[in-house]
Amino acid sequence: MDFKIELKGLKEAKKILDVKQYQKAITFSLNRAVKSGRTEASEQIRKGEKPFALLKSDVDRKMNVRLPNPYNAVLKITSGPWILSYFKPRQIVGGKSAIKRTKKKGFELIKGTGRKNSGGVSIEIVKGRRVTLKHAFIATGKGGTPLVFWRKKGDKSSTTNKDKLAALKVYSLPSMFKKPAVLGKVIDKIKTQWEKEITSAINRIISGKWNAE
Repeated sequence: MDFKIELKGLKEAKKILDVKQYQKAITFSLNRAVKSGRTEASEQIRKGEKPFALLKSDVDRKMNVRLPNPYNAVLKITSGPWILSYFKPRQIVGGKSAIKRTKKKGFELIKGTGRKNSGGVSIEIVKGRRVTLKHAFIATGKGGTPLVFWRKKGDKSSTTNKDKLAALKVYSLPSMFKKPAVLGKVIDKIKTQWEKEITSAINRIISGKWNAE
């Protein structure tokens, strides 16, 4: 998605600074302002009105800031739908399998006993709210990653004639970011931070105290 923000202080800065100073002040201030927007987005997604049960590292690594030229900054968010392994899945009964996060292995399957599809799987997408997916079960996918599966009714496998298995996924980081409660806070944060940064940069350049490199 694209959104534009009208930044204040550009005309004033252009009158005061020479071309090189102006470009330096804009680039530095814009970079810091958009990075503050990235931080705000991460905070709102994980701790805002509808806080998703995601780790800071999971969210932050999917948001990058780049400056294609000195006067433009891009906050790029790349993410497909999240696999349910991120949302603390637990088998309800008959197995009590679970998916655990570890630093070394990423996702680790904690195996239980009993039938795989007994009782469904409990997940926590929004912090503090666990929901149950009936008929879902936890198993290891082809790539070795523990996933939450269920069978797609009516979509038969040509080899087994059973309903095909589907790994369940939900939302995506861009869809979380686009929520008005998140996007509005991000835009406000970038505007506020920009005004602080450009004012500070101009004052430091004029006073000879610039140290942005």
